[in-house]
Amino acid sequence: MGLIEKKLFPGKKAEDIPALAKAETEPTIVPFFADHQIMVEPYELYQRLLRERPVHQLGETLVMMNYADVSAALRHPDVSSDDQHGVGQQAKIASGELPQNLIDTLGQRSFLHRDPPDHTRLRGVVSEMFTPRRIERLRPIAQQIVDEVLDKAAPRGEIELVEELAYPLPIKVICTMLGIPAEDHLGEVAWKRSQLCCDFEAPAGAGACLSYSAGVQDEMTLYFDRQIAKKRDNLGDDLLSVMLEAEARGEITTSEINDTCRLMVVAGHETTIGLIANGMLALLRNPDQLQLLRDKPELAASAVEEVLRYDSPIQFTRRVAAKDLEINGTRVGKGTPIMLWLASANRDPARFPDPDRFDITRTDNRHLEFGGGIHYCLGAPLARMQGEVVFTTLARRLVNPQLVQDPPTYMPEAVHAINDMALTFTPEPASALA
Repeated sequence: MGLIEKKLFPGKKAEDIPALAKAETEPTIVPFFADHQIMVEPYELYQRLLRERPVHQLGETLVMMNYADVSAALRHPDVSSDDQHGVGQQAKIASGELPQNLIDTLGQRSFLHRDPPDHTRLRGVVSEMFTPRRIERLRPIAQQIVDEVLDKAAPRGEIELVEELAYPLPIKVICTMLGIPAEDHLGEVAWKRSQLCCDFEAPAGAGACLSYSAGVQDEMTLYFDRQIAKKRDNLGDDLLSVMLEAEARGEITTSEINDTCRLMVVAGHETTIGLIANGMLALLRNPDQLQLLRDKPELAASAVEEVLRYDSPIQFTRRVAAKDLEINGTRVGKGTPIMLWLASANRDPARFPDPDRFDITRTDNRHLEFGGGIHYCLGAPLARMQGEVVFTTLARRLVNPQLVQDPPTYMPEAVHAINDMALTFTPEPASALA
């Protein structure tokens, strides 16, 4: 039994655990994908797969684990982000396996799941709101939110990092950017984090996950229909107003505005939660790096990049071959689903020296966490800005921070996503809060 098996399943043999027994002869990420215990600490497994099966087929799905292949696939012009090209989805629709109400939702796709020319058109409508100048205008807002959270926590000497900071911060920032009430998402309609983790645009699968995803999509669609109607008579300097002005010029439809709003809330939320939680965990486990950031806050941007590489908030992404093609010598048939494992690519020793070392001074840190090519994450600058604000402020203000539990609790229904992370620290004296 390997090291990861011994750490996660003490006293058991590999043959007692079906996923591990299978991997003894045929290692692949997929048997581990839904295994919560293993995905809490997956990186030793990734190193094994990078050595033994960096590219492999499992059923109809092609799995790619290493940096060179994942990077090439992300940038390949015939690798699509629209899973309606997939043979699996086409077969399910043809066979009647997918009910009509779920088939109908497949048309409600944001530009995240579209290809050119629609992708180019829709992304172009909102891209002006993600320029460096626009993002910097949100930095004081993010700083104020972080400071207010820490002001409340300071006298207690403790904070639940996810619930009190990592969850509300990106919701408030993206709602400010959109021009919609943040309190809705933190109060009355508060979509649970498990809902936002779910693929909010119904995937090609079937069963409970697909039905749940479609239900979340329906809730969000109705909410944004109301917000769009309100905003029409009250345009301002915000993203929703920009889209409504583009609608008046015939560049986007009302339905597409709703699709984009849903994307912005979900995509602008989950990656940033993971960035904050994973980053603070890495800093606390590497106190020399936390001290370095405390001494040199100018390293904040570099620290954010290293967190994204070292413990990627989004562990994988899906693509599909739009036609017969080849990726670094691997032939891929038209309609083949492709699973691109970003987190293992970001730990590939062929690309990153000493990849399992957390080093906020690392140079040439071109990780793949935000994707690549035309689908490179539009919101990357927004997530980076929030990470910089959080890490520098926590490093400066938290004296002797300690994890209450290591490892923290991870979400059972998500892939490597921290659910809660309690910290203690030396309380700030009242004079420091004045």
